[in-house]
Amino acid sequence: LLKGIHSLDVGIAEILAGDLDAAAARLRRGHELLVEMGDVGVRSTLDALLADVEFRLGRLDDAAWLAEQSRLISAVDDLDAQPRWRASLARVLASRGEQADAERLVREAVVLAEPTDFLPLKAELQDVLGEVLALGGNTAEATAAAERAISLHEQKGNVVSAKRSRAVLHELRATGPS
Repeated sequence: LLKGIHSLDVGIAEILAGDLDAAAARLRRGHELLVEMGDVGVRSTLDALLADVEFRLGRLDDAAWLAEQSRLISAVDDLDAQPRWRASLARVLASRGEQADAERLVREAVVLAEPTDFLPLKAELQDVLGEVLALGGNTAEATAAAERAISLHEQKGNVVSAKRSRAVLHELRATGPS
């Protein structure tokens, strides 16, 4: 189990460093270890995170499959995995033009995480909300989500993610409101 947790932690570090290929490899290794062990607790979060990395690498089918695996094994009260699989699947759906389902899922994710004090997750969810809304043409609300993401990243002290969110915000403002 510790190797699976370690893979999760290192995978997150690789994501922050911008090395998605390394993150995918590390998370995939963790996934395989956790499957062998029969773990579902850690794996539900790891699979959702891996789904997001696979999405960013353009592997939409893998991302959708991993998000579904996370959904199937996540405990109902798992306030890390439940929002993450929704956000990952929302990205896939939005990229496939399934805007209504994508927005519904990402909004559910935001609501699930709201009562927690897990700032990094809340910030990531705002980033995904903004992305999904922007794909749907709702630039004004996407801009507000990007601003919330920046604030949450800064509260946590995550300058790397705040910088990425600022770049998205700049791009949204350049496109103008809709």
